[in-house]
Amino acid sequence: EYRNQHKNGEWRWIHTRERVFKRDAEGRPLQIIGLAQDISEEKAALHELRSKTRLLNGILSHLPIAVWRIDAEGKIREAIGTTLQTSVSKDLKGENYFRLFPALQAEISQVLAGKTRSFLSQAEVNGERRYKQNYFYYDSESRQAVGFCLDITELKQAQEQLKAQADFTQNLIDNSIDGIFAFDHEGRINAWNRVMEEKYSLTREQILGKTLEEAGAILALFEEAEAYRQVLKGKIIRNQNKPSRFWNGYLDAVVQPMFNTEKQVIGGIAFLHDVTHRVKLEQERTRLKLRRQKEILNAILETQEEERRRIAESLHNGVGQILYATKLSLEVLQSQ
Repeated sequence: EYRNQHKNGEWRWIHTRERVFKRDAEGRPLQIIGLAQDISEEKAALHELRSKTRLLNGILSHLPIAVWRIDAEGKIREAIGTTLQTSVSKDLKGENYFRLFPALQAEISQVLAGKTRSFLSQAEVNGERRYKQNYFYYDSESRQAVGFCLDITELKQAQEQLKAQADFTQNLIDNSIDGIFAFDHEGRINAWNRVMEEKYSLTREQILGKTLEEAGAILALFEEAEAYRQVLKGKIIRNQNKPSRFWNGYLDAVVQPMFNTEKQVIGGIAFLHDVTHRVKLEQERTRLKLRRQKEILNAILETQEEERRRIAESLHNGVGQILYATKLSLEVLQSQ
């Protein structure tokens, strides 16, 4: 095999075969016959195959992936990949897959029956729980189950940590005495705590995912839904002593935007605090204050009235005495 430059400038691979066709009396070659074949396409295909093989080997060497080939009896025909180093400590080729992993026998049996399966597996390795995502299909030509196994332990741990944080946050929200709900940048409600469920008679499952407008239509709170939209523009809304039929009284409401690390609005959160008792105390205080003022005013008026009566009585008595004396004087004068 050798390379030869074509007249069009391309380099082509040539494969040649020669043999002696005729010899002289002493056996020396006189004529040869040969065959030259252009194998450039075969060489290109072989190069592509080698490139793909190197790529696959690179993936298997640097990523947490393993490749399996399992025959109909469960015998492992091939098992390669770095993820195997975290699950087994020996060469698995020739071992029985079902005996090594009995919990996965049902899944692999379905694959060997011609199905494609995707499933999660887990195992204890050196005291640590490892999680693997498996993808298997049936190769009809080799009649084997071929699968890829991806180690997702770190991803699973991150998901569990995020879930724990979400559960903790939800627990804090649910144990708040205030009504709390939140919505994303599209205005879809993504948090709805226990107090909101009780006050508005809507469960979390019924309200999550709905837009502010949809929730406003359900609760007949159209003005609030429109106002809350302004929060997505960075506005903070505060309402004090607001009457609410759902709360059977009054509430203070604060709705403010939430920002990401780039200071972009990613949603909003609302805090609704029941102030019915406070408002009623203020109303009672005002009522008592007005009643006290009325009592004082009445007392002043009564005092003034009493003083007027006393003065009038004094005047009346004084004038009466004068008139009586005058009458007596007139009677004396008449008798004389």
